[in-house]
Amino acid sequence: MKSFSNKFITNTKFRFWLVFIIFMLVTVLFVNYFYYQKKGVTKCNQTFALCPAAKCSPDPINNNNAYCFCDVVNGDNYSYGDKSCNEIAPYKGKNGESFIYSTFSPIIASMGFEQIYCPSKGINLNCMNKKCSINPHNPKQAICNCSITNNNGEEWVTWNKKDSVSSCNYLSGGALEQHHVMSEFLQKQKS
Repeated sequence: MKSFSNKFITNTKFRFWLVFIIFMLVTVLFVNYFYYQKKGVTKCNQTFALCPAAKCSPDPINNNNAYCFCDVVNGDNYSYGDKSCNEIAPYKGKNGESFIYSTFSPIIASMGFEQIYCPSKGINLNCMNKKCSINPHNPKQAICNCSITNNNGEEWVTWNKKDSVSSCNYLSGGALEQHHVMSEFLQKQKS
C-alpha cells in the first residue's frame, strides 16, 4: 500500500510539473506573439501628419508634452505600434474641424530632409499615432500634441533639412528599436 501511494504521489507531482511547464511555455509564446505584434508596422494609405523634422514647442500646461507643427501629406504612410488604419483614419469633429494622426513616410527623403542620429540628452518627442488638428488657416499644416520621451537613455533618429544645422532638441524622432523595425519593414516592401 505504501509503494502504491508513493507512486501515486510521484505521478501526481510529475503531472503537476508537466502541466505547469506546458502552461508556462504556452504563456511565454502567447506573450511574445502579442508583444511583437504590438511592435509591428502597419501600412496605410490616407491623409496623415508627417512629423519627423517638425519644429516643436513645449506645452505650457503639461511638461511631458510639446506641440509640433507637421506637414499634412496624403498617400502611403506607416504606423509603428498596435494601431490599425481605421483607428488612425482622418475624421471630422463636431464643428467640422479636420483631425488626422501622425505617422511616418519615407517620402520625407524626397522633401529635402536627411536622417540624423541624436544623443540621448536631446529632447526627443514621440509623435507616432498622435492626434493632430489640421490648421484651419493653413490646410498644409497640422498641429500635433506629442509626448516627450527619453528612449531609455539611448540615442534616437530624426530628420533634418539637408545642409542645415540640427539642434536635436524638441524634434520628433524615433528610438533606435523603432527605427530598425521600421527600416526592416520598408526594405521588405521594396522587395
